[in-house]
Amino acid sequence: MSNKIKKNLKDETNIILEQMKKEFAEVNKQMNQRFAEVNKQMDQRFAEVNKQMDQRFAEVNNQMKQEFKEVNERLDRHESRLDEHDKKFEEMHRALIIIEDQVTNKIPALFDGYNANHELYEGLEKRVTELEEKESFNSIKISILEDKIG
Repeated sequence: MSNKIKKNLKDETNIILEQMKKEFAEVNKQMNQRFAEVNKQMDQRFAEVNKQMDQRFAEVNNQMKQEFKEVNERLDRHESRLDEHDKKFEEMHRALIIIEDQVTNKIPALFDGYNANHELYEGLEKRVTELEEKESFNSIKISILEDKIG
């Protein structure tokens, strides 16, 4: 009986093993199908995320390009204004040099003119003083002559 039991046990074990293999194969198949579905869903989701990210990056890139363009335009305007200011500054500098040269050249002439006027003034002042003294002397003479006549 022992052989028969062994054989029955062996047969039953083989049957159970076969059933387990079939069930394992079925579970493995179901798991593979489920993993395939999950992978497919993940691939789709990643594709959506990648597409959204690409769109967002494109939007950000376009926005940055536009902002850089605006900044460059503003910089160009400022550079143009700086060039204009540089030109005006150079013109003013040239004019200042011309004025300074003219003034520097005229200062000695003005000083000479001042000296000439001062000398003339002193001469006229001396002449006025002499005339005042003469007028005073003549007034006294007229008074004396009037006293003699009168």
